[in-house]
Amino acid sequence: MSHAAQWGRILDLDGHVMFGPDVFADLLGPEHAGPITQWLAPMFAGITDELRASAREQALQDVGAVRGFIALGATDPADRLLAL
Repeated sequence: MSHAAQWGRILDLDGHVMFGPDVFADLLGPEHAGPITQWLAPMFAGITDELRASAREQALQDVGAVRGFIALGATDPADRLLAL
């Protein structure tokens, strides 16, 4: 695709949705999800609904202010588009 064809389009070259343990468990099934869900569980342990909502509000003001699993669009594809 030419440069002109890309003008005005969102090109997400670095952004990605970061799946949580529950999504991996659904995708991989019980026989394969164990190791990755065990590895991810501590990273999600302190993330409450209140923390996620507060981080979202902060990120709506400054998308780069919040990083990791609570960043705007980290775990929600619809919010990923909003972040971009």
